[in-house]
Amino acid sequence: MVDHPKDFKVNDFATIKQVSASHSQATVITQTDDGMEACHIPMYWQKSSSDADANLGYLLGHIAKINSLNNIADLKPDWLIIFQDSGHYIVPNCYPSKTITPKEVPSRNYRSIHVAGKVSLFTKQEELIEILT
Repeated sequence: MVDHPKDFKVNDFATIKQVSASHSQATVITQTDDGMEACHIPMYWQKSSSDADANLGYLLGHIAKINSLNNIADLKPDWLIIFQDSGHYIVPNCYPSKTITPKEVPSRNYRSIHVAGKVSLFTKQEELIEILT
């Protein structure tokens, strides 16, 4: 996994949950027997009922029945879930050092959350209705 510069890394779980909640359309990526698969689904954090995981909880989302990720017979152990905002373009003139050197280049300012973990599929109608509600 890519390690981002330490100055920009956020470990505060409340902030991570807030950013993912405000940009809840997630990209879900996993390795299948046929290669890499990805889909975009809405996801949200659910508090865990166990005391050990009460602070973390888990992510819930809905994958349509026809989606290839919903039809994987052998679920692979790890999925990568990415939440990302649209970001902003930063012109070089925004950098104070631009007056010193003309070599400043444009950049992007964005937030993204990467979550890796195991997946379980719910198939009972009452579980699905609860997630969708």
